[in-house]
Amino acid sequence: MQPEHRRTPVPPAAPMADPPAKMMSMMSLRMAYQRGGFDGLDQQLQNSLDEFGPRSSDVPVHKLFEM
Repeated sequence: MQPEHRRTPVPPAAPMADPPAKMMSMMSLRMAYQRGGFDGLDQQLQNSLDEFGPRSSDVPVHKLFEM
């Protein structure tokens, strides 16, 4: 008979929000799409907006279109 191993209970991890870059990474978006199609992708994007909100850029609009 093998001795019983006692396992100390591990406390549950505190829920943490993913950083914006991780939520919006290509891998994260791809996994969201694989889980739920366009609805899953839309939910991932909505979660990102709910968590971090829209942010304005420090770059002027005309600079975005310069080549």
